[in-house]
Amino acid sequence: MPGGRLNRYSQSVCGITTIKEVERMNFDMAFLEVTGYCKGAGFTCGINDEALLKQTVIQRSEQDIVLMDSSKLDKKYSFGICSLSEINIIVSDGKLPNEFIEECVRNKVSVL
Repeated sequence: MPGGRLNRYSQSVCGITTIKEVERMNFDMAFLEVTGYCKGAGFTCGINDEALLKQTVIQRSEQDIVLMDSSKLDKKYSFGICSLSEINIIVSDGKLPNEFIEECVRNKVSVL
């Protein structure tokens, strides 16, 4: 586990120490949780350090997989993570609307 500041609610680490460690790593796959997705803003979250860490992981990964249920749609939070076109796969709860799935197809994103 990389060093950094522990978020006691999500049991995750973030911060500059974590980002610096991840910058030296390479990943075949990255599984990322997001707080929200809005067409204009892309994937977002409410903590800047988390957004920066997730951006770093995406840059270091060959395949980016977002874990997102339907409750995350049309939710925009303060800090952008990435656009839909920057990821490869979305793992969902099977309740994503057809309009969003069509947008995924246009961006060559698989939905599972």
